[in-house]
Amino acid sequence: DIIVLRTKLFEGVHLTAVHTDRFKSSLVSVNFLGACDERETTVFAMLPAVMKNGCAKYPTIRSLSRRREDLYLPGLALNSSRRGEVSVLNGMISSLNSSHLPDGADISLPCTEFLSDMIFDPLVVDGAFVPETVETERKNLLDRISEAKNNKASLASRRCIELLCQGEPYSIPTTGTAENALKITAAELYEAHQRLTAKSPVEIIYVGDEDDTKVRYLLLPLLEKLMPRECTLPRTVKDFTRRECFEQADDVAAAQSNLVIGMRTDCQDEYALALFNELFGGAPSSRLFTTVREKMSLCYSCSSGADFYKGVVTAACGIDAENFESAKEGVISQLEDLKSGNFTEKEIETAKRSLCNLYLETQDDPVSLAKWYLSRALLSSEDTPEDAARRVSLITRDELIAAGSTITPQVIYLLRGKEPSDD
Repeated sequence: DIIVLRTKLFEGVHLTAVHTDRFKSSLVSVNFLGACDERETTVFAMLPAVMKNGCAKYPTIRSLSRRREDLYLPGLALNSSRRGEVSVLNGMISSLNSSHLPDGADISLPCTEFLSDMIFDPLVVDGAFVPETVETERKNLLDRISEAKNNKASLASRRCIELLCQGEPYSIPTTGTAENALKITAAELYEAHQRLTAKSPVEIIYVGDEDDTKVRYLLLPLLEKLMPRECTLPRTVKDFTRRECFEQADDVAAAQSNLVIGMRTDCQDEYALALFNELFGGAPSSRLFTTVREKMSLCYSCSSGADFYKGVVTAACGIDAENFESAKEGVISQLEDLKSGNFTEKEIETAKRSLCNLYLETQDDPVSLAKWYLSRALLSSEDTPEDAARRVSLITRDELIAAGSTITPQVIYLLRGKEPSDD
């Protein structure tokens, strides 16, 4: 009951239409794709926060609220994210289908017009965003950057990635840097907005029950603003150089320590890597959780993650500092055990069931479906969530071992907690 059609609307602009009658609403997601460097990452972090504050047609929070009420409170979101080394500026709106409105009104086109206003016609004064708004959002971003440093688990993971991917855009935090946040002016931020919306590659995702003709009609307010653009889809650079693993430790005032092991992989099979990660530390049934945490009692928390975009795998543990060597050896030994094929059929089936459920659950929510098909566009894949689940269900033991064999630890990082002295 889901039909997916991907088309090139014009140069640099593509549409993925996900036709389904599963939901009471339809969703339009517009994604501008950009580079990932220190300045651009900071721009992507600040832009949506500033844009949320109003547009030329609805310049105040009150007028925005009234318009949303007129449209039966549609779900409107402006945000940014990163996929590998690709920065994403996203504008998204969902609107109730006419069959679920009391007067049977069709509000889908007015909702798309509202989204277009918020994206393309922001509130501007003398060729710049409103200075007071920029200053408020600058402070909010600086607070987020500061809070990230206070979250020790997050800080340890970020520092491990910085060591693993030194000199690569992937090492830049998604919030950008405080230095760049302090430098960007209201005029520079607006210039970046104009450049991104006019020149960046665009991926539009539609999720709903309208046919192709109606979808094109609904998108007219956006397409009138989206001119053809000569651009190429940003790509993530994968570094598969095998390097000798090294250790680094930093001290921090905290009761708990955090161990993060950074690994590279040149695995070309997205689903085999995802399943191997599920076995390793991606689920409550994984080796890291059941063995390193539960059986060996070496950590408070223990999990792993795999980023196929970049070819990076990390394993993170919250530990007592005195358990560093034991926890490190425990994580590495479980990795090597799985790479050697020492896992049971029951473990494989449990991991498959867990991962398949994750893929299939994306079909239960329009936002999740929109995110899924954006990821497919960036990976040049046409797989549906059902395709992914089907592929996972067919992965063999040999394919799992082959995926695991590509994973090599390169950085062992310890953020060592030390209780502050009373002196």
